[in-house]
Amino acid sequence: RMENTARKRQLCISERFGASSDEAVTMDAQVGAWLNARGKYSEAEPMLRRVMQERENTLGKEHPDTLTSINNLGGLLKD
Repeated sequence: RMENTARKRQLCISERFGASSDEAVTMDAQVGAWLNARGKYSEAEPMLRRVMQERENTLGKEHPDTLTSINNLGGLLKD
């Protein structure tokens, strides 16, 4: 139930602000981390990759948020 609610909210934010908006990318990061924590790696990975790419494109490679997203993806891939 919680998973469906999170995904519906994610979709609403993407539709309202655009998939590349800061709001949508932040929501994707949160949902991706949530999925990763629950062992749903195949669902979390593409989401966390997109977050990393979006943050790199908009904020640059050295921005703390970009580095956090790289770390989150690395943690998933390590497992």
